[in-house]
Amino acid sequence: MSPRFARLSFVALVVVAVSAIAVARRSSSEDIVEPPRVASAEALPIETESAPPLQPTGWLNTEPLTAADLEGNVVLYDFWTFGCSNCQHTLP
Repeated sequence: MSPRFARLSFVALVVVAVSAIAVARRSSSEDIVEPPRVASAEALPIETESAPPLQPTGWLNTEPLTAADLEGNVVLYDFWTFGCSNCQHTLP
């Protein structure tokens, strides 16, 4: 290693070290900004309506049910048409 390269390396190392110390001294814990406080929220009341009664023409895998039979359960209605190719792929 040549003496000139060693001197330049040492100077570069000193510059980096001094810069790191300067940055560390400028940023203190007092500069940290606290996130804003969020106001507490109350839950909204749940308002539900009963589903309108349906008169299906056919049932699969069960006896015919009424809306009263399904009350209190989660019910998913799957409406489809033969004109929809994606609907045809979900046919039972």
